[in-house]
Amino acid sequence: MNAVQPETSSQYSLNDENTVILNNVKLIGADYKTVDLESLGLASRRRDELYSALYPLSDGVVVLATCNRLEVYMDNPSLTEAVEEYGRITGIKPRILEGLDAIKHLFRVASGIESKVIGENEILGQVREAWGYARERNYTSRTLDLVFMHAIKTGRRAREETGVSEGVIGYPKAAVIAATRRLGGLEGREILVLGAGKAGRIIVEEACRHDPSRIYVANRSLAKAFSVSGICSVVKPISMSEIGGYRYDVAFIAVSDSPGRWVLDSLVRQSALIVDISTPPVVNGENVIDYHQLDHIVNEGMENRRKWIPSVEELVEEEALKLVKKLRARSSDNTILTLNMAIESILREEMVWINGKIPSEYKKQVELAIKASLKKLAHPLIQSLRQFAEAGLDEPIIVIQENYWKSLNRE
Repeated sequence: MNAVQPETSSQYSLNDENTVILNNVKLIGADYKTVDLESLGLASRRRDELYSALYPLSDGVVVLATCNRLEVYMDNPSLTEAVEEYGRITGIKPRILEGLDAIKHLFRVASGIESKVIGENEILGQVREAWGYARERNYTSRTLDLVFMHAIKTGRRAREETGVSEGVIGYPKAAVIAATRRLGGLEGREILVLGAGKAGRIIVEEACRHDPSRIYVANRSLAKAFSVSGICSVVKPISMSEIGGYRYDVAFIAVSDSPGRWVLDSLVRQSALIVDISTPPVVNGENVIDYHQLDHIVNEGMENRRKWIPSVEELVEEEALKLVKKLRARSSDNTILTLNMAIESILREEMVWINGKIPSEYKKQVELAIKASLKKLAHPLIQSLRQFAEAGLDEPIIVIQENYWKSLNRE
């Protein structure tokens, strides 16, 4: 992959009127690097409270709430009040990033290089889902839409063009590996998976590869448990009340909230081994493996993925510059529109002048010839306008627009 040349400060300058809107993007949040996972997990459940409190303080909000981070991306917020509300709701003192720093951080997050498990694939889907959730509820803004579109594109490129995601073992897969090692295999085993969300689905998919006797899947929503029943033939959805009716060689727990003491008591009694990847863990005991004990499995192959971080950083810089250029290009759009209006005005004047001077059957061909000539003459100017815009040179664009606008409104 070709290295990206360092960009000058002028190329990244956000002082022109079209790119200054990127300075309005703020990040208020925390992640696993500064806050323990238990606190993050509990705070992430308050996503909708954050939307209710923070949207009135800004032009747009997207909340990225996962087990490893709780970040709020805002467009033109009342920053002091937003920080206070974040702290009040979550009990966490957030860090703040602004403008391109906030945007590049989101690009890095989507690319997987800010994750606890470097290169994980789940985070890209979580970024996409967070943006989709905000859009469906009209919380986002035009600026945040543009930023998140570029973030998702950056995340895809990172995985397609580098090896940052090669050999990634996330906690759901690590849970199955740990159980396999502890039990000497899962072939013919009776398995329970409590939780049918993304993590639970991955556990079921991985467990199916080991030829177990039965995989029981329980979830608060029985319909959601049934949604994973087609993964392999040994999957059997059950209700929460049925958990105590079977015995399990291993029970996997992947829930965002405790299912209740009576459910957990039944699960502990009926299970020889429990692997709990919930954050925070919902059970403890001698026969329990929690996510802390899975770190050594998750970290396998991490060093190889770290080698790709500089390449991903290059992609982040490329996409950040593309975003800046896209916004700068908008400054030329009105001028180009004015230029095209001037061309149409000249064309109408010329057609009035030649009306009656040529046979009517030639009028259409003459009109097309004049229009084509005017367009050809204007094309180099349009190219220059776009180049000026990308370079952040607003003054010549403004002069050209004013002159053409005067020509349209001359007496």
